[in-house]
Parts: sequence; C-alpha cells; structure tokens
Amino acid sequence: MDYNYDKLLQQLEQEIDQIRLNFKQDEKQILVREIDKQLGGFYGSLELRDGLKEAHAKMNAVVAALKRVREFVRSQFVRLQIEQLQENVTLLQKVFNERMELPDSDEFFNEMLSDAGNPERSTNPSTSSRESTEPSKTTSK
Repeated sequence: MDYNYDKLLQQLEQEIDQIRLNFKQDEKQILVREIDKQLGGFYGSLELRDGLKEAHAKMNAVVAALKRVREFVRSQFVRLQIEQLQENVTLLQKVFNERMELPDSDEFFNEMLSDAGNPERSTNPSTSSRESTEPSKTTSK
C-alpha cells in the first residue's frame, strides 16, 4: 500500500480552500441581509450617514490597533486570530460601502420620502415623474 501523501495533502488543501471561499461568500450574503433588515430598506437619512461615517472611523481605528498589536505578538495562533479579525472588519466595511453608496442630493431624499409614502408609485411609471417633482417643489423653499 503505497500512498502519495503529497497528492492527498494537496487535495485536502484544495477542499479547505473551497470551503473557505464558500464560507466567505455566505458570510457576505448574511451580512448584506442583516444590514438590510436593520436598515429597513431605506438608506437615505442623514442620521444614518453620520452614524455610518462614525462606524467607519471606529472600524479604521480597530484595524490600526490590530496592526499595531500584531507587530508585538509572537504567538502564531494569536497572529492568525488577529488576521481573521482584520479580514472580518475589512469585509464589514466593504459590505457597508456597497450598501450605502447613495447620492447626496436633496432631490434624492425627497424622492425616497415620497416613495415611502406612496406604494402605487412603483406600479405606475407615468405618474412617477410628476410625483417626484411635486415634493421637491414644496420642500425646497
């Protein structure tokens, strides 16, 4: 019984890499769903943007602190854990950035507010252009 251990090891490494890749994709989808659930599908409020800017600043501070701590840690296990934390924070930042890319115009916010109050708007495209201009006229004085 002659075993080719190198080939077996390579197969195991490939399987582990595939599992990690699938896990990362699933993790991102879970994060997107959780963010959407917590935000309620409406991403246009100024308070939300301010909160996200603050959250990004805190995440950047955490990443910087982890990098600094990693420089002084000798344990390989702890270094791997720190790397995993850094990857998780980076993934979270990336997902937030993708979900929160919005224009900064007042017109956009007025349109979103009118959409939230008018469920038939999405079903009738001919009235949507009239409705989107009416709220912006009343709010921009």
